[in-house]
Amino acid sequence: MDGEVVSAPTGRDPTLEYACRAPLALALERALECRIYRGRRLQRPVLDVGCGDGTFASVWLGDVAPIEVGLDPDGAECRRARRSAQYRLVLQATGGGIPLRDCSVATVISNSVLEHIPDLDTVLDELRRVLRPGGLLHITVPTDLFERWSTLTRLLDTLGVGAASQRWRAFYNRFWRHFHCYPPQVWRERLERKGWVVEEVLPYGTPGQCTLHDMLVPAAFPAYLVKRWTGRYFLAPGLRRRLVRTLRGLLPADGDLHACPAKVAGCVFLCARRPPGG
Repeated sequence: MDGEVVSAPTGRDPTLEYACRAPLALALERALECRIYRGRRLQRPVLDVGCGDGTFASVWLGDVAPIEVGLDPDGAECRRARRSAQYRLVLQATGGGIPLRDCSVATVISNSVLEHIPDLDTVLDELRRVLRPGGLLHITVPTDLFERWSTLTRLLDTLGVGAASQRWRAFYNRFWRHFHCYPPQVWRERLERKGWVVEEVLPYGTPGQCTLHDMLVPAAFPAYLVKRWTGRYFLAPGLRRRLVRTLRGLLPADGDLHACPAKVAGCVFLCARRPPGG
């Protein structure tokens, strides 16, 4: 498999498939990430940092051959990822101490993970260590506007109570453990300071998409509790799938991802290369 490429099959609706497997708040966010990877050809071997239970890889790739390595610090999620058969190897470890040899992977992906890691620079160094010279790093992360588009923030701003809005935004990031939320240009600079060559910056996540995600989060909490107790989001996954497919007309339509202006984007995708000589 070394040197081959992995790419998602065309003609699949990630929003529909994700909504069958996860709460709608999570499904809509992850479906955007799936669309970012649509049409991209990633060189193997691939490392998925923060792989979770393997749902993203499953929805993104479908029946494509498993990618090489998934990594996550949560033991329960690692066990689920192994059962998903989406990875040839699943490692329980943090991004600051990856148990792989130097230059052992050709591609690294990490979706909505790096913002949760306090010591970001150490992780960026570690990812650079395991990636081959010339290899690519793909990440999705929130910008400094992600919490700006939350429902309560928008309400408080509309009412003109800026101090309360700032306090809520600070609480929001503490609650979700967002240690890093920067404008796209600052994310780029953080990577470049650690020796990466940034090749693509794609702001995405319109204000409306971010607000919709936030509005749906309360309805997702029961499913998160069910997963904590049972290992899956829904007690009757077959019924969930039938319900979602029956109501598919209510889901946002699938389509190509269009970047939104950086000045309003709640999220950003970056692709960076490890220099051939670095």
